[in-house]
Formats: sequence, structure tokens, C-alpha cells
Amino acid sequence: MIFNKNYNPPTPLATNDVVLSVLAPDVVEQDYAVVMKNRHRLRSIFTEHDEWPADDMSLADNLADLQMHQREYNEREAYAYVIHTPKGEYVGCAYVYPPSVTDYDAELFFWVDEHFVFLEPQLEQALTSWLTDDWNIPSLALPGRTQPWSSWAGKLFHSE
Repeated sequence: MIFNKNYNPPTPLATNDVVLSVLAPDVVEQDYAVVMKNRHRLRSIFTEHDEWPADDMSLADNLADLQMHQREYNEREAYAYVIHTPKGEYVGCAYVYPPSVTDYDAELFFWVDEHFVFLEPQLEQALTSWLTDDWNIPSLALPGRTQPWSSWAGKLFHSE
């Protein structure tokens, strides 16, 4: 089981197009800039009609989010990664959450900056393969992607 304190996550994904690293507070300024630039697109990543990120979200709010993700990662409650190009450009983020539906072993959410939308198909394939093969997750949900929001019975993030 990947959601326990004794789990040792595999080496972060690295392909010709993207490199993942653990999402941490040290990228708060880059993350904030990309999140706010893409806020309208992001409002359909974690649920169909989300209010996150709010138009008035502050850098301090974003820092609190990154600190929460780091704590979740350290406690192995969830896993959040920043996605960069091999040249270091900030692409977006990927999140692996515990399943909120018994049919799955984990849930994957990811988003990319508007300038990297062209990477989404290969990123989805690479993330899915990495989680299935390297993490040994046999049943992975991608809510809002492979499972349409209209039929998703699981947890809806940020809208609680």
C-alpha cells in the first residue's frame, strides 16, 4: 500500500519532455505565478466546477498549500510533484491521492500551464505508466479525464 509511512516512493518520473520533483515550498513563487495565470483552466481539474484557485489567492495562501502538500508527502498521505521541462521550465503539477472510490487503488490529477497543453496526452500516458509500473498501482483513476465528472462518484477536491 502506497499510502502509509513506511512506503518508499519510486524515483520521480523523467522523460525526454518532462522531469518531476517533489512539490515543496521552495518553488512557491514559480508555482504561484503559473497557478494564477492558469486559474480559470485549473477550476476544472479537481472537480467539474471548482472555485480554486480564487482570483484573490495570495502568495501566502499558495505557500500554505505547498506546505500542506509537503506534509502529506512526508507522511505518505498523498504525493504531489512539480513538473518541469528538462530545461527547467515550470510545466505544472501532478498529484497522487488515496482512492475515494473502492474500485481504484489511487487517483491521479495533473495540470499543465497553457503553454504546455500540447504535452498533456504524452504526460498522461507517462504518468499512468509510471504509476502502474513503478508504483505497482493496478487500478488508477483519472477523475475528470478518463472518468468524466458526470459519472465520477468519488471525492471532489477543493470544493468541500
